[in-house]
Amino acid sequence: MAAPTRIRLVYGALAVATLALAAWFLVWSDAPAARYARMPCQYRAIYGASGPVGGVVLGTSRAQHGIDPARLQEQLGSGPIVNLARGGRGPGQLRQMLLDLDEARGIDGPIIFEYSPEDIAFWRDEPLYYQYMPNEGQRLRLAALADDWRGKPREPLYSRVRDTLAHVEMRFDTGIETLLTGAWRANRGQGEARSEWCRTGEWIAPNAGENRQLNRRERAVRRRVGDVSRWREQAPNPETAFTVNQDLQNAVVDDVIALARERGIPVLFVLMPEYLAEPYAPAFLDAFERRFGVPLVVPDAALSGDRGRFLDVFHLDRAGSADYTDWLAERIRRSS
Repeated sequence: MAAPTRIRLVYGALAVATLALAAWFLVWSDAPAARYARMPCQYRAIYGASGPVGGVVLGTSRAQHGIDPARLQEQLGSGPIVNLARGGRGPGQLRQMLLDLDEARGIDGPIIFEYSPEDIAFWRDEPLYYQYMPNEGQRLRLAALADDWRGKPREPLYSRVRDTLAHVEMRFDTGIETLLTGAWRANRGQGEARSEWCRTGEWIAPNAGENRQLNRRERAVRRRVGDVSRWREQAPNPETAFTVNQDLQNAVVDDVIALARERGIPVLFVLMPEYLAEPYAPAFLDAFERRFGVPLVVPDAALSGDRGRFLDVFHLDRAGSADYTDWLAERIRRSS
């Protein structure tokens, strides 16, 4: 055999081997142990126990720290409730966790989904906008990447292609790190879930920095209405829930509603308490219900005005979490 032919065969074999390795790697990175390598508590809550759950909480760190699943389970007299909420999430990640939980264990009770009505500025600063975090691609199944196109109806085609390729690149980058560091091994052979609440720390009282944040909010309210006790007189939040940057979250809301109806279980879309928050305009709440066919649950105003129930402006402390969980349980009972 001539030397050029042998060289072509060698290079051809290397190309085939490289493609096969890449295909194997992408399949491996789709496994839950790899996708949840940096979310071990969420992995345990989904895969570390068997049997249907009595409910699930999904959202940001506000819901992560503000809804006590054990207390909610006791109030509702249901099966185990898991709180999978996580700070710095994107809607696609929340949907993925919901689908993984439903596939692994089944869901018999309410889905509680924290809706983010604000078109938050830092989302727009990311290369993948539409309420994305850049590293979200490592946690989505590969099949979910193409489906995300449906949630970006106003994004140009070149941007959709860019986003999808960036997700695949992120899957390779983080997957290689996960494989080489062995981080995925922590999710293998897990026994019964140690915790159904993926909360970090005790969150009992504000520290100095958090107190300064609370003080700044009080000063801002005084500038607007003259006295903290009149905080409910603030102008409503600006309407941003149906801007282009919210398209993906709203598509996920449609998916969650469809899953809940298919399973015959209730779904609640909630706004989490915020200290001395501006009120939500009735027109916005009406628009949400018209768009989705379900109401948006607004937190009790009395709780939002109680500084002693907040760790910082955006997060409830342990006492606030207990109060909000009790209040939410009553809303769930009324809606059932």
